Amino acid sequence: MLQSFYNFIECDNDIRTEFIFRENLQVQQKSSRAVSESIGKMFDFTMSRNYTLVAIHVRRGDYITWKLPMAEKLFYDKARDYFRLRYRRVIFLAITYPDNSSREWCSDNLVKGSDDTFLATMNPKEVDMYILANSDHVIVSSGTFGWWGAWLNKHATVIKWNALYNGTFWNPLDFYPSHWILLEGPGLGHYRDSKRWLSQ
Repeated sequence: MLQSFYNFIECDNDIRTEFIFRENLQVQQKSSRAVSESIGKMFDFTMSRNYTLVAIHVRRGDYITWKLPMAEKLFYDKARDYFRLRYRRVIFLAITYPDNSSREWCSDNLVKGSDDTFLATMNPKEVDMYILANSDHVIVSSGTFGWWGAWLNKHATVIKWNALYNGTFWNPLDFYPSHWILLEGPGLGHYRDSKRWLSQ
């Protein structure tokens, strides 16, 4: 399965070298502009700032159609709390499918009542991917798009929803690099890194 990093772990650096954005400067500028418009303040990926940007990838859309398990509000609340406890100023930017139901869910469950969480503008896929790959940290639910965005971000702390594979024959260590943090369990009340996941 391509989403398993074990398939290319021996050529990790080569993959990262090949997987670059075409017209990188233009995509970077578009991404900076998209973040600025979303959070209501100037943002530039190339400049330092006094807050931490955490991108959240929310996969719903087709998962509703297929009746697949999805991360719910509790997961995103716990994941955001992880970063709120560790950084003085955090801004969360939710990225999701362009369909109305996904965007409405994010507005109602993540943005409403929050002063630090914003919904990204409607962007081309490469802009959304660039934001995921270059934000300070990443929160991802299910799906290949979010997984790749998080994997391409070499410096981020990644919090991943793990419930999709709990209790199945899937080995989570095939999917999650060892530095990713997994939130799993009915109450999502604790954090585990993927190195310890199978040993407890």
